[in-house]
Amino acid sequence: MRFLFQNIDWGQAANNYKLGKSDMKENRDDIKSQLYYMDEILHKISSMSQAENEKQLDNMTLSMLKSIGKYTAADRAYVFEWSSEKKESFKNTFEWCAAGIEPQIQNLQEVPVCLMQNWVETFIQKKNIIIYDLEEIAKETPQEYEILKPQNIHSLIAMPIYTNHKFIGFIGLDNPNLNQDRMSMNLLSDVGCHLGSVRENLRMMKELMIKNRILSGLSRDYTTAFVLNLDTDEYEFVFNQKTNHAQKHEELRAFSDYVDAYASTFALPEFRDVMRRELDRNEIKKHFETEDEYHFSFETSPNAAGLSCFQAHIVKEYEEGSHFAFLGFRSIDEIVQKERFYKDSLQKVNQALKHQLDMITSALPGGVKISNDDPEYSFKYVSEHFAQMLGYDTPEELMEASGGTIVDLAHPDDLEQGIAQALEQYSKADHYEITYRMRCKNGSWKYIEDRGHKIRKPDGVIEHWNLILDKNELVEKTIALESEKKANQSKSDFLSRMSHDMRTPLNGIIGLMDICMKHPEDRILVDSSRLKARVAADHLLSLINDTLELSKLENEEVKLAKEDFYLPELLHEVETIAQMRADEECITIHFMDAPYSIPYPNLIGSSLHVKQIFLNLITNSIKYNHKNGTVDCYLKEEKESDERVLVDVTIKDTGIGMSEDFLKNIFRPFVQADQGARSQYKGTGLGMAIVKELLDRMGGTIQIDSVENQGTTIHVVIPFEIAEEPAAVQEMSELPKENLSGCRILLAEDNELNREIAAFLLKDEGISVTEAEDGQQAVECFLKMPEGYYDAVLMDIMMPVMDGYQAARAIRGSGKKDAEMIPIVAITANAFAEDKRKTMEAGMDAHLSKPLNVQELMDTIRKFCAGKQICQ
Repeated sequence: MRFLFQNIDWGQAANNYKLGKSDMKENRDDIKSQLYYMDEILHKISSMSQAENEKQLDNMTLSMLKSIGKYTAADRAYVFEWSSEKKESFKNTFEWCAAGIEPQIQNLQEVPVCLMQNWVETFIQKKNIIIYDLEEIAKETPQEYEILKPQNIHSLIAMPIYTNHKFIGFIGLDNPNLNQDRMSMNLLSDVGCHLGSVRENLRMMKELMIKNRILSGLSRDYTTAFVLNLDTDEYEFVFNQKTNHAQKHEELRAFSDYVDAYASTFALPEFRDVMRRELDRNEIKKHFETEDEYHFSFETSPNAAGLSCFQAHIVKEYEEGSHFAFLGFRSIDEIVQKERFYKDSLQKVNQALKHQLDMITSALPGGVKISNDDPEYSFKYVSEHFAQMLGYDTPEELMEASGGTIVDLAHPDDLEQGIAQALEQYSKADHYEITYRMRCKNGSWKYIEDRGHKIRKPDGVIEHWNLILDKNELVEKTIALESEKKANQSKSDFLSRMSHDMRTPLNGIIGLMDICMKHPEDRILVDSSRLKARVAADHLLSLINDTLELSKLENEEVKLAKEDFYLPELLHEVETIAQMRADEECITIHFMDAPYSIPYPNLIGSSLHVKQIFLNLITNSIKYNHKNGTVDCYLKEEKESDERVLVDVTIKDTGIGMSEDFLKNIFRPFVQADQGARSQYKGTGLGMAIVKELLDRMGGTIQIDSVENQGTTIHVVIPFEIAEEPAAVQEMSELPKENLSGCRILLAEDNELNREIAAFLLKDEGISVTEAEDGQQAVECFLKMPEGYYDAVLMDIMMPVMDGYQAARAIRGSGKKDAEMIPIVAITANAFAEDKRKTMEAGMDAHLSKPLNVQELMDTIRKFCAGKQICQ
């Protein structure tokens, strides 16, 4: 293969060629032709140095390529140069083609270096490239081969172009006559070097002319100019007007010393540090990392020409590893004076306009603001009325407090929506009306109505003129009215649901009683009806109790106890009750294996309400389950700190599940998955609302995951304090109940049926009962009997003649010896905390809610009669 890299040494190749062709005749005409073109080449080499501009040089370069092409009998002669300073590709800048040869210059404008890497490495070593037969380089340099083959190139000569020892391109000849002597080849190689030198000289002359013109212009515009060596801190005056302060410190050779002396002597105090910083050579280098020039202004004491305002212009001059800066200083006194004049004039005009605006806006019913058309709607003007509307003394105070933008005044919740509304209205017209809240000086929020108009000024600038009306009172009344409407609607909905849910069991009770009355002889039917009536009555009582419980929780009437309790015992009670209900519904329920092995069994909290939460959740999982379904309950503890522990409970069932939409409202009162749930599952829809209220009060959380017809998983976490001492474990066995036979009770109840039922229940326990129809009769009965005759008084509250409160006070204040000690127990349908407080204030000892729970009633009587000799 004959692909040669040579050091401008063509002799051996030419001799080999001659030896191989020694038998050829020399053609005299060819020799004359070659001598002619050789002479032309020499002439054009000398002429290129005289080119005055790039156009002349370009024409000479093309002519030179033609002569070289003719001399070498080549198909094509051309020049390639770097396409940019990045040196990532070459472009074909000049081309000559022999007759019948197709030009390639348009196809070779961006030739990546990676496609001719071997050539570049050869050129950088200042070697020429000769290819005798293109096919011989196909395997060794395939990339170059792929470029040359489509151009119908068989042989080639390429010579590098250098300038100032830098490789900038190459000259190439396609399919040349390689039968040349050594001198001819050296001459062709010199053409590349000469062409590079001539082009570089022309470029430098052009730059020099430009710099001379710039320098000439600067000498007229600038008072002083320096050249600063950023590496050595040395400087040199380019020129300096005699009237300038700069000549005062010419003896200082370090530029930093010169700047420091100048700033200290002539610069005004507020500009001294700026000058020292901006003219520090390290600071200048930092600027030049991102920009080629920069400016700054400063002011001095007047110089001999009366000039005091100057602008410094610093220009980057980096070349060949050297770092210089050109610094020019020009007077801007005339510009500053004009700016100050315009500023003063503009200020006077603005003051006049503001005065006119103030006069106009004072007569308007609201405040006025004028804003720019920018993203923040920054203020250009605010009226005094607008400022006072928000509690500010002056417009200036409002501007300062708001940062001069509506963004810092408008309520964050209203801002995005308000701007969107304004833009939507602006899309249809040049005005809008929106209502939103603005922050007042005292931090409160005020509703305002913003009536905006888009104003296009003659110069194209857009402004927003706004009338601001105080709508706070109107909006607050509207909101209050809407809230009242919603509250009334909520009450109506509540009463409607309560009416429906109470009528359902009542209807069942009444119907079942009718059945008993019509078929008294059918004991089986009567007993069945009585049992069903009892179930309906229990459901009705559950509904009432849940409603009262939720109301108490919402009004924070329920006080959560803070007492020691033993968690395993509480879990045992929950398990016992839940197991009974699960057995009734044919549900399999699983509890954690070892509740007594939990790490922190002794806790502090309201055990009653913890039990209520667990039972409500487990009961729901049982109630809303499929027949033969399952419920799994797990509990674990996680210590949060030395004093606190998190009780983590998971309840998982295989029940009917819930939809995603229903889960969003599950904690709302009276909400159930469907209306049939009340009938099918006998639910009140209050259990989850009660659980959520209790958990919120305890600081706990609840998470529910559910899939319809697949089941529900409930995850509850409740924080507790860890008890220092183990809580006493309550005995599981019941205490023996004291016999009430012989006890004497005074019963005050105005409702005959309720009185009859209560008397029957008491007498059934062997208690002697004295009945009174109102409070007055009760007082009379108490007073006429001897001291200690009655063991207790059961007092209804809502009675005619004298209510229960009055009767209790009358008994306590009667002066009878046993009046202060006799137990008085309120029995009433009023079950709120306020009602209980009133009974205590009236002197009563206990409060029982209707309908009466027989067990609770008897336990209360035993409590107060304990220790007395009540058995006759």
